[in-house]
Amino acid sequence: MSANFSAPHNQVISRPRVFLAVTVFCLFGLTSAWAKTKTFTVTNTSGSAAVNGSLPWVVAETFLAGRQNNDSVIRFSIPGSGPHVIQLENFLWIEQTTNIDARTQPGYVGEPLIWIDANGNDSAFIMQDGVDSAIAGFRIYNFAWNAIATQPGADRTHIVDNQIGFYWDTARNQWWRNFEANLPSWEPYGKFVAAVGLGIQSSYNIIEKNVISGVHNGISIGYDPTKPLGPECQSNLIRNNYIGTTPDGSTILTNTAGANTFRPDPNAHPFGTPDRWVFFGNNSDGIYLTALAVRTIIANNVSSGNFSVGIELLHETVEQSIVYGNKCGVDVTGNSLLPNGELGIIISAGAHDNVIGGTYGANICSGNPYAGIQLGGDGSFRSAIDNLIKGNFVGCNSNGTEPIGNQDVGIQIGTPDSHGNQIEDNVVGGNGWGIYLANTLDNAIIGNFVGTTKTGAQLGNDNDGIVLDGSTGHTVINNRVMYNGFNTEHTDWGRGIWELNGASGNAFAGNDVRNNRNSTSIVSEPLAGCVYIDRYLGLTFPCADYSGTPLGFKLDLAANADDPTGLYWKLDLASLKTAAGEACCLAIEDGLGINISGAQFGSLALGFHLGFNHIESDPSGLYWRLTPGSLVSQ
Repeated sequence: MSANFSAPHNQVISRPRVFLAVTVFCLFGLTSAWAKTKTFTVTNTSGSAAVNGSLPWVVAETFLAGRQNNDSVIRFSIPGSGPHVIQLENFLWIEQTTNIDARTQPGYVGEPLIWIDANGNDSAFIMQDGVDSAIAGFRIYNFAWNAIATQPGADRTHIVDNQIGFYWDTARNQWWRNFEANLPSWEPYGKFVAAVGLGIQSSYNIIEKNVISGVHNGISIGYDPTKPLGPECQSNLIRNNYIGTTPDGSTILTNTAGANTFRPDPNAHPFGTPDRWVFFGNNSDGIYLTALAVRTIIANNVSSGNFSVGIELLHETVEQSIVYGNKCGVDVTGNSLLPNGELGIIISAGAHDNVIGGTYGANICSGNPYAGIQLGGDGSFRSAIDNLIKGNFVGCNSNGTEPIGNQDVGIQIGTPDSHGNQIEDNVVGGNGWGIYLANTLDNAIIGNFVGTTKTGAQLGNDNDGIVLDGSTGHTVINNRVMYNGFNTEHTDWGRGIWELNGASGNAFAGNDVRNNRNSTSIVSEPLAGCVYIDRYLGLTFPCADYSGTPLGFKLDLAANADDPTGLYWKLDLASLKTAAGEACCLAIEDGLGINISGAQFGSLALGFHLGFNHIESDPSGLYWRLTPGSLVSQ
């Protein structure tokens, strides 16, 4: 996860949140009222500014035009069918408003016909100033730092329809990739191993419909996190790009067969070892937001086949960004596996008040080895605060109906410093664990579908549904947790909801937990108030066992066959019995539901209060709506 930079109670808790609307004003072509537009045409492939009609010569002419209050348009009309390779002697400075459009080259139909060989220079284009500029339709490769860099003040740049970091090498019959450029300073892989496709340090830019593969990070927005100096990089829009893949978004841009299903251990392949280069389209991350990148919109991109992470939000100043509609770990259809090497999306290092999904559109984060969505991390990448993870498909396809690949965890929060996050209305299935919170405080898990589709079909996670491991103060409400644990050899796994390792003070309400492999569903160690809701068996309370005497009850509930939702049940009082098959005391109170009072050993009170909401439209009083979250120990 590195980059280069171009220079307790059972009720819903209302959390104060402020997610500012992100509006990107990109008024390209609207400049000062007195500015005129001057058009220049590139007519040859020379990379020298001394040759009339070359691209460097034309860029130099735009400086003179700018001094006369002219904006510039650069068109192309190079003889021949192409592609036409321009090998630059030096990188190109853009200091005035300039629209450089290689799509104007005759014969252009989508594939770049103007190829820029940066010839080992740091960049091909450096946007130093000149708001409302554009760079469109190029293939750019053989650069050491960034293909295109925007510096502070170069705002509202439109970067569109470029292919960056690769080309098809017909002589070798394989892809040439920028990080494989073998220059002597970084033997054996070349100094370009850390080059970034687009390095953005300005605001209000639109980056769209580019393909960026064969580099280190595809797109990096912000400053060096160790010295974040400069104005905010705000309100940038990144949409509809393919990052780490081939130009059609169907496969990873690699030269190795089987890369689309390769599941590496990145820790076993340190920087500079072969698997890092062989199996991945980019050798680090797809999209990377770092210091002072704020209010960014990342929408509808395919960011798959990257060595580390599809999308990273990784600095305490990264805030109020919206990430939606992206495919991380899958192809452009959302239905085939193109794994990133570690994670789909990560928010960490203090990033806060961001939205992943929300009402804007689901991200698909599937097939990544470690996790689909990760909040918090190790070392200096510890915290994620007050973020909303809502409405995403994690571990499954674009419809949330079929598993894709298998990642260790669907959604994970991994550090005590990560708090105030809300995980809501996600479909999480086809993973090892569904939602896993480890040693964390004060987050909310609300209304998710864990191990099941939204229609109630099976989409199980291999192990457990929701795990609170040493975690405290969380709110877990209104989740549907089913069909988990049927692909594990561990007999103690397969729970719907599991507390362990001292987890305490968590609030549960309204969770529908049934049809999981292990009937022990909510566990509070070291002793029990265990709830398991099963569609056919009803409720099971496997509590403690003192001197060989099993305590606890099995309450069989017969489903109401007329109810297609599966939420309503017919109460069969005669089925109430102890684990030994003996009758037990029972009191029915219309307002309280059923109160089961168990034995008491010493100061330990056993027994539970089961809250059922009576169906008032039923005059017989036999039908009740099941609200398992109201189960509390006495």
